[in-house]
Amino acid sequence: MRYFLILIHNHQPVGNFKEVIINAFYKSYIPFLEKVLRYKNLKISLHTSGNLFEFMEEENIKDYEDLIRELIKENRLEIFSGTFYEAILPLIPEEDKIYQIKLMNDYIIKNFNYNPKGMWLTERVWEMDLPKYINKAGIEYTLIDDNAFKKLGLKDDDLTSYFITENEGYKLKVFPILKKLRYLIPFKDIGEFIEYINKFNKENLIFTYGDDGEKFGLWPNTYEYVYKDGYLDKFLSFLNNEEIVKTLTFKEIVQNIPPKDRIYLNTSSYEEMEEWSNGNFRNFLSKYNESNKMHKRMLFMREFSFIKDENVYRKLLKSQCNDAYWHGIFGGLYLPHLREAIYKEIIEGENLKRTFNGIKIFDFDKDGLDEIAIIKDKFKIFLHRRGGKAIEIDYLNYNLTNVMTRYKEIYHDKLLKEYNLKNDEGIKTIHESFRVKDSDIKNYLIFDRYFKENFLIHIINDERDLKDSIPLDEILNYKVENDEIYFYNEKIKITYKNESSIYYKLESKNIKNILVIEFNFYIYEDFYEIFDKEIVLKKDDKKIYVKSENIDKILTEKIYTISSSESGIEKIYQGTTFYFFFKLKDGINIINIEIGERNEK
Repeated sequence: MRYFLILIHNHQPVGNFKEVIINAFYKSYIPFLEKVLRYKNLKISLHTSGNLFEFMEEENIKDYEDLIRELIKENRLEIFSGTFYEAILPLIPEEDKIYQIKLMNDYIIKNFNYNPKGMWLTERVWEMDLPKYINKAGIEYTLIDDNAFKKLGLKDDDLTSYFITENEGYKLKVFPILKKLRYLIPFKDIGEFIEYINKFNKENLIFTYGDDGEKFGLWPNTYEYVYKDGYLDKFLSFLNNEEIVKTLTFKEIVQNIPPKDRIYLNTSSYEEMEEWSNGNFRNFLSKYNESNKMHKRMLFMREFSFIKDENVYRKLLKSQCNDAYWHGIFGGLYLPHLREAIYKEIIEGENLKRTFNGIKIFDFDKDGLDEIAIIKDKFKIFLHRRGGKAIEIDYLNYNLTNVMTRYKEIYHDKLLKEYNLKNDEGIKTIHESFRVKDSDIKNYLIFDRYFKENFLIHIINDERDLKDSIPLDEILNYKVENDEIYFYNEKIKITYKNESSIYYKLESKNIKNILVIEFNFYIYEDFYEIFDKEIVLKKDDKKIYVKSENIDKILTEKIYTISSSESGIEKIYQGTTFYFFFKLKDGINIINIEIGERNEK
């Protein structure tokens, strides 16, 4: 007998657009379960993230949960738990690991009268200490991609079963997700699936399939293929009627068949994720400065602003949603609305129950240097000793500096090659290799040589030099006196003060020519005004000014990234750069800049 285990994982990120999520329900999640309901011999397992459950409550969507209840009633569905807000377990504190899973368990018990014993591992990111936390949360088994097993020397024949592992004596059963099946279903003819499962000659084989539900209708061109052209009906009909292939739930397998062996797996995820992250998901925190700052901002909230208030804790947990922290074939980190949603949960959570105002000195970004945060009611500013720059500026519930550096990705090399930028003949060939959403992409293939942060200091001889300039990156001395922060070396002294506005003062001596202060603000495209001595940023119904009395001129540059998503290569607006030019005279120069709220009645 061949047992076929199907686990469908449905999830949308915190902060995703309402219309996108509704489209996912009615083009993928709901029609899939409707098809399953028709085939009475078929059993599946299902994981739905807490984000989606909350969305259904907010939008009064009943169809999906009604289908779940009907399938449970017929004993044909197993509900899987997981981290409620789809957090990557290794990236969050121990208490949150356990609480996120228990939160999901409790929700499933309350709403479906079902006690889950399996869980979906977010992005299948595995580390060896996880059995302890997962077991403590009441979970008995999970799924891990087959490449984790193959790294230990196991072959395909060894993976038609499941295993058991432990950490500190806390046990966890693990099922290997077969990559071959992920690539066959739903993209290949059913005959190839039959050929694959029939090539194994042993008895009582277990084939584990676990993958995203979006592949069944939401991915490009899949709705027509899966539903209108009849792929899913053909596949489910085969499983429903075939005698030598039997679909079961994971719970039924665990109850009736013992694990094959004890195993200890190394750090892993699915093979594609390991390629994107250079083998370890944590590497995204070193690969992308923005990912690290977002992660450390979440930890800052937890360490300095967190209290055991249910609403505050919920916002902390929501800020741990994984999608905005990484990038592979999907937009993720490159989608500004997802990053903005994470920051909004963090900052709103802090402001709900304010526990601290003042100055904190600590290694915020974990780079071995102390950073300084000045926390006040309207503004929060996080300062770095490298160049005396600001790595984050918050206003009320917004991170004004949620921009994205233009990194060079692997797929950019292929884009550059096929565009053949030298002779400008690339547009025809690129469409043969890529799905390109914006025809003018080649004009925006620009890569930054430094992180796009704020109060960056450029010292140049001529305006034309700015293009190749690298801002001051020297580690400056610092001191704190009263409510003021000073950064200094032998030529400059920078003073920050955060009251009702942010005040910045730069004193320089023996520096000639032109000094440029660079700002990078995340605002909606063209939501700003430029005046003679100031800029005004528009954020919802608020206006924030940045001004200086001795500005010579202001230049701007819009920041666009070219990134890959499931729907193709696309251009994304990430914010705007503002260059404040100051002409320096001989001797001592003083530059004052103020960032404040504009009250217009």
